[in-house]
Amino acid sequence: MAKKLGILGLMILLMSIVLPGAAFAEEGPRFSLSVSKTAPAVGEEIEVEIKASQVKDMVAFELNLYFNPQLWDTSAIQYSSGLAGFSSVTQQNLWSEGHFQAVYTKISASAGENGDVILGKVKFKAKANGSATFTLRSILVGQLGESEDKFTKYTPNVQAQAVIHDRGVGGGNNGNNGNNGNNGNNGNNGKGNGQQASGSQLQITASPNQDGVVQISVDPGNLKSVIDQVAGDRVTIAIQSDAEVKKIEVEIPMEQIRYAASKNVQMIGIDSGLATLYMNKDLFAREGSSASVLQFTVSQVDASSLPAAAGAIVGNHPIYDFDLKLDGRSVSQFVGKEVAVEVPYTLQPGEKPGNIVIYYVSNSGQLEVVKNAKYDPATGKVSFKPKHFSMYFPTHESGTFNDLSEAAWAKESIEALAARKAVNGVGNNRFSPNSDVSRAEFIAMLVNLFDLADATAKSSLSDVHEQAWYYTPIATAEKLGIVEGKNDTTFGVDDKITRQDMAVMMYRAARTFGYGLKPGDSASRFSDQDDIAGYASEVVTVMQQAAILNGISEGVFAPQGFSTRAQAAAVLYRIFDKN
Repeated sequence: MAKKLGILGLMILLMSIVLPGAAFAEEGPRFSLSVSKTAPAVGEEIEVEIKASQVKDMVAFELNLYFNPQLWDTSAIQYSSGLAGFSSVTQQNLWSEGHFQAVYTKISASAGENGDVILGKVKFKAKANGSATFTLRSILVGQLGESEDKFTKYTPNVQAQAVIHDRGVGGGNNGNNGNNGNNGNNGNNGKGNGQQASGSQLQITASPNQDGVVQISVDPGNLKSVIDQVAGDRVTIAIQSDAEVKKIEVEIPMEQIRYAASKNVQMIGIDSGLATLYMNKDLFAREGSSASVLQFTVSQVDASSLPAAAGAIVGNHPIYDFDLKLDGRSVSQFVGKEVAVEVPYTLQPGEKPGNIVIYYVSNSGQLEVVKNAKYDPATGKVSFKPKHFSMYFPTHESGTFNDLSEAAWAKESIEALAARKAVNGVGNNRFSPNSDVSRAEFIAMLVNLFDLADATAKSSLSDVHEQAWYYTPIATAEKLGIVEGKNDTTFGVDDKITRQDMAVMMYRAARTFGYGLKPGDSASRFSDQDDIAGYASEVVTVMQQAAILNGISEGVFAPQGFSTRAQAAAVLYRIFDKN
């Protein structure tokens, strides 16, 4: 007789170890969730039923159900099963983390379970308003074998939803909401959450729970309705709540995000009221192909959370703490345009729009400027593209140089670049705006402004020395195809940069990081157009039409002329500002 899984098997399951025979099966049982009530009131209980079909000779299982512990009284959780001949263990220490785990093992000599099986029911008691999602992420199943029992891990990632409302208000719609079912506008009449599709937006009205936190689980049916009727490439989830709320938590089913991608939706936005997050579909192609739930959290935190030295910089501006998770795992890095963020900022008297920047707190506790941050006076918001999430805050950098009157026309551009730590002075608080700029200096400005520096890049150019201050910027630009060596394999680090070479480098950089060069008013041909080198002629025309480059006088470009530090700063800020 085939052996039955005994106490040793139970211990192994409790340790969550997949035995050598474990695999991700292509065929096998199917799993589903359902809830006894889709709109319980605070204080009411619901049961989450976990069911398996197409089961064959099952003698053990370990199930992992995830939920939001802020919405449910974890001390009141109860688990039951009608299966006979089993011994069960539940891990109560995990409940406060939103993780319910149950392990069952056959202890009798009877045959394993077959067909449709209810694995169990978990009873929850609602404690706070909110839209709740239950997710069955994984199940480890033990099957009866000829010589030894076989263990297979499944990741069904099926869900069921419920909307909790205050007692006496909202719906009482009892019944089975199925897997990822469309519950319509559950609880819209209550104080909790109302969700309504409107054009390209899913509008959600939500109230904070007793801890002052707004918690939202986006209804998959409503989100699908928006995706189906969207007129454009962006879908936005817009949240309205109390003005004093300082923390928003949003859960979105990844099934609907993948559905949006299949409908050619390029961007999904979450306007939380505190800040707005934009997520490009490239992020989900890279990170979310198998995830079941996306969780976004934004909160405003106290200045005491920052290093002491940050006090003078942050002032009284709000500090935002962001986190983005897929199935509970933080996404640690963003690439290119995968993620963008907008936060509100009120421009104060005397502050310059170009000097509004964003700082973040690094893992080592240091403050670092986000160079790509840009303030839009029309919207009153600062937008930026983070490389990762942590604490961020907007502020105004008021620093300047004492010799900018020598090139007053470029003062705004120079100060804006200095605010982003993209350019430095020459000492004694001077910028020397009318000095010529070298090829190495210009590449350093460009790489610094667009935050392209790659410490792993290597240069093949003979005059680019590894210990020099310019090595990483030039090596990075060489790696990205922004610069090439001269015919003698040198870069000419100390050579003054010509205006035509400056145009070529900026054009290649814009192409590399995806900046658009939108033509403005049609520009007339430079009178010295024939003097521009063949490799630069078309580029100069494009940059002129995009209003990035101007002539040094009426109709004269002077391609072999040298650029001053002020001119270099001005054209760099111009292309930055246009994008």
